[in-house]
Amino acid sequence: MTPTIYTIPEACQMLRVSRDTLYRMWKAGTIGCVKIGRHTYVPVSEIERLTTTLSTYPQQSPVGEPVGIPAKTKIQKVKLTQVIT
Repeated sequence: MTPTIYTIPEACQMLRVSRDTLYRMWKAGTIGCVKIGRHTYVPVSEIERLTTTLSTYPQQSPVGEPVGIPAKTKIQKVKLTQVIT
């Protein structure tokens, strides 16, 4: 019987990332996780989706950006100088 969800350590081992990286990916929305009680699990479908998605990205990227994970769009702060009445 194949599992339908993996524990965080199992998912980290499959994706070859650290626990902190997996939680950052979850927070960023790169991978979906499921909380059952106090435990967090990663569905098999999310790992398959992530590996399929990452394999379609180009393998070359600018220096400083991880390969296969798209860079976040930076939001530019603007200072308002005119008061609107």
